[in-house]
Amino acid sequence: MINPLDNFGYYVANNKKYYSKVEAIMSLPKGSQDLRWWFYDEVFDSFNWEEPIETLDELYTERAKQLRDSYDHLVLCYSGGADSGNILEIFDRNNIQLDEINFHGSFKTDKTREFLSKDPSFFNAEVYNIAEPRILELKKRWPNLIVNHYDWTDSITETYNKDVNYDWIYETGSRFTPNMVARSNIHSFNREVKLLHDSSKKIAYIWGVDKPRVRFENEQWYIFFLDILMTLSTNSKSKLKNLTNEVDELFYWSPNSVKILAKQAHTIKNYIQADPMRFDFIKRMNMGDLHIEDYYDLIKPAIYPTTFNPMLPQCHKAKPIYTERDWWFYDKNSRAFQIWEDGLKMITDSVGEQWLNKGNIEHGVVGSISKFYRFA
Repeated sequence: MINPLDNFGYYVANNKKYYSKVEAIMSLPKGSQDLRWWFYDEVFDSFNWEEPIETLDELYTERAKQLRDSYDHLVLCYSGGADSGNILEIFDRNNIQLDEINFHGSFKTDKTREFLSKDPSFFNAEVYNIAEPRILELKKRWPNLIVNHYDWTDSITETYNKDVNYDWIYETGSRFTPNMVARSNIHSFNREVKLLHDSSKKIAYIWGVDKPRVRFENEQWYIFFLDILMTLSTNSKSKLKNLTNEVDELFYWSPNSVKILAKQAHTIKNYIQADPMRFDFIKRMNMGDLHIEDYYDLIKPAIYPTTFNPMLPQCHKAKPIYTERDWWFYDKNSRAFQIWEDGLKMITDSVGEQWLNKGNIEHGVVGSISKFYRFA
């Protein structure tokens, strides 16, 4: 049985297990790059990766039922985007009831609720204009549905104001945006169902992580995973603290949903091969291109065939470190900002240039890739 603390994987350096990527890198001898990211290797190694006979919607529904049967309280972390949107539609269409919807962001800093631009600084407009209206509609049928807004503005500021020891750099995986530490507090912020934390009820936070990464190489097709796409920190041990009855569930990237991954991979392959221009596009992509919007736009209609709505407005992806989503935080005169930026300098000085994307911290620590699994 897999340890729930390993839900986001872990790192192996010097034959030792780490939940913090920065700590793992710092443990290596100078110049060594002997770091490995474990992400359900045994499960994925033993799977045959043949295309399942079920449709994608059948497999999504099976996963939703599996989660409903496994937990007393289901919380969907919902943004209005394609990944979490697909999850919500599957639960709704099959009347598999969720218990709670969680929105999160720096809501109090927003100067408008409108989509004035696709710039990532307007990301919360997806919540206001897509997600919230959808949930208001859903509450008419599910009146007991709890809706929570986790405004992490103060949590971000307080984290860095207090963290004079720079512990935060060990709790953010490969991503160091100010909001990454606040995401880790999502389990413990003061919300309506706070008492659930102290009960024996099993609680799952469901995350829409993530779209499959496929690669065509040497006339073969592979699927693999990237650690930088984790919604929360890989450092699950710190994140969960003492909340032993709460678990984060990745709806798609889970050892309990491998058939979804296999079906998605084969669906993408068939979709790409059916069009010479798509096929040429995927063959020209390098590893770095698998985290760009062109790739997302290519595969979303294929993997979410009955739920994806291309007419819904979506913001562009944010920058990796000085992200537009935290625009309000970058006040060079504030103590919180200074502590955060000093922490970035500590990372730069400690991990070495070879571990930094493009040689500087502004692009984050180099992402780790799982094993490649051939599926066709």
